[in-house]
Amino acid sequence: MSLAEDTRHAVDETGDSDALTWGTLTAEEKAEAVYWQLAGGRTAEEATAALALTYGPIGVNQVRHVAEREGFDADPAVIGARGYRLRLEKKARRARANKAKPVLVKAEPLPVIEAPQIAHPDAAHGGVTIFELKPWHCRRPLWDKSETRVEQQFYCGNRRAEGGAWCADCRKIVYQSPEERRRNQRAAEARNAFPKQGRYRRWK
Repeated sequence: MSLAEDTRHAVDETGDSDALTWGTLTAEEKAEAVYWQLAGGRTAEEATAALALTYGPIGVNQVRHVAEREGFDADPAVIGARGYRLRLEKKARRARANKAKPVLVKAEPLPVIEAPQIAHPDAAHGGVTIFELKPWHCRRPLWDKSETRVEQQFYCGNRRAEGGAWCADCRKIVYQSPEERRRNQRAAEARNAFPKQGRYRRWK
């Protein structure tokens, strides 16, 4: 049941035939009643429902006719009230949107867990073949030449660090910069080219 029907039903129950109705108002009284509704920021539909509580059933077109005849749409008070209502509605929509926006939580980097070394029984340098790889094994290849036979291609085989495919030691090697990798390679070549010698006696 609508608001106007509720009002009419209440009037019928009280049996008050002398109740004030919209039709009994003068043009000036109608204009004043409509003006104060619109100046309060209400729309024509809301003003109609509010006036129906006092004057019984009223059509929204009747309220619009009074507003157009009196020029209320150009009244500064009505314009200001509508602008204030629009700002409040915009602020409420923004608050609802911010409340519904998901909160982004920055993920913490996974710790690098130092893993114990696992020695392979068939290889002096340690490692596992591709046939022996397990999900927890480090998968960094240990061979250098492409013509190495499959059964001689060993992977690191240490327990990989959590959140990665490498163990802690191999991770440091894999993620070296090209400059650092070349520098370490040159240092290793220099050590191999000039092995350390024991103390020697200087001859005079």
